[in-house]
Amino acid sequence: MRPGSIVLSARRLANSRISPYTLTKLLLVLVVTEFVAIRLLSRIGSVPQVPWLLTSYDAMLKIGSAALNSAAVLVFVLGLFFARSILADKGRGRVLGFFLVALYVIGMTTLFGELSVVFSVFFSIIALVVSILLISHLWMNGNRMLLRMTQSFAILAVGSIFYFKLVPQFEYLAGESFPFMSPLLVYIVGEAATLAACASLSVNFLAQNRGQPILRNASVAGVIIVAGFVLFYWSSSWLLSLIAMWTLGFTMFLPFPFYAFVLFLFAITVLGSWQRSQRWTAMGLVCLFFAGRLAQLGYLSMLMINGLALLSYHEALALKPAAQTPR
Repeated sequence: MRPGSIVLSARRLANSRISPYTLTKLLLVLVVTEFVAIRLLSRIGSVPQVPWLLTSYDAMLKIGSAALNSAAVLVFVLGLFFARSILADKGRGRVLGFFLVALYVIGMTTLFGELSVVFSVFFSIIALVVSILLISHLWMNGNRMLLRMTQSFAILAVGSIFYFKLVPQFEYLAGESFPFMSPLLVYIVGEAATLAACASLSVNFLAQNRGQPILRNASVAGVIIVAGFVLFYWSSSWLLSLIAMWTLGFTMFLPFPFYAFVLFLFAITVLGSWQRSQRWTAMGLVCLFFAGRLAQLGYLSMLMINGLALLSYHEALALKPAAQTPR
């Protein structure tokens, strides 16, 4: 399919009555399929030479590839929904809308080939600006201090991801090394900030829903998820670390209990939000989870930005908000 055809199809969808909620659910199904088939199964490399097993493995890779391509296009379509509504706003919404349109126009080109280094740098800078603007508009019910902490940690986390990508690219273009802080050091500091942002967001959610039945139900599910995570770590900690790095970009450099605890809090927040009919929050967090610390990549950058959009500008996607914390 040519770029013009995708733009035309996306514009028709953006002007149609198709619910962004439905498209987001479809996107998450495609993302999970891509995650399992491409980021997990494709890393196996080889399978036993059994005909039916080889056939199944090959079929799963093809399904995963199709899901990846479809998810990349659908992220762009949802972006058009979002950008159109933001551009209709005034003030800083216009600024964000301008950067968002530029990002999605550039991002669409990643569907058809590799970007040059200069083009990639331009894309990353715009993606970073859009991410910061979205995070600055993030809101949540409850403690204002926790909101500011979440925003600060999230900006540090996202900034570290793009710093890790941009510094080597600037050095390549300049033909010399810069006396900047080590990209790897900044990246792992950003990983700690990612965990801190998740924890502060979840603590606020727990405080707002203390004693409610949905919290107990979500806690049970969270315990089951973390139990599986812990068992995997005990059986093969090195394999878990490799998979975490391959699939989500986490180095697992911190003590394991930190990751297990934050995963428990994150699971409660996602499941509890869904049960409270705050599904835009749950879907936004799931988008951020699957973008992970690999959000410097084109498709995953857009997935991260869509997740931030669901959390920060859910009204632009025609989703009903809860009561907003005064700012």
